[in-house]
Amino acid sequence: MSEKEKRIEPTEIDVEKMLGDSYAIWLQLCEHHEKLDNISYEWKMYTKKVGWTMLIKQKKRTLYYMIPSLDKFMVSFVFGERAVQVISESEIDKALIEQLLNARKYMEGRGLQVEVENNHMLDDIIHLIQIKIEN
Repeated sequence: MSEKEKRIEPTEIDVEKMLGDSYAIWLQLCEHHEKLDNISYEWKMYTKKVGWTMLIKQKKRTLYYMIPSLDKFMVSFVFGERAVQVISESEIDKALIEQLLNARKYMEGRGLQVEVENNHMLDDIIHLIQIKIEN
């Protein structure tokens, strides 16, 4: 991948074309994080295989990542132990809790990726964002 390709961030039209029907959920999630205090985002290109990733930050702290792909996107989090405890006692989808509890523990915490194709997981994702902010 050339340096020029790494600098060309996706436009809203690019994201909409890639996501298809899931673009509406992407927008709902963007609208949610725009309502939060001190939120910013930036696009990063880590590898050509993964493509562009949107980092959502509160001040300098990364809250989560949104990774668009064909007809869906991933929302990726890293949670510290305090947040993991809160999540494990929450009403979030049990499969997500199990995925988080079974995730390998790193110094930064445990990773959780949520695949989004429809709005089925939207409430859980918003709840996870709130837990991340509070912990």
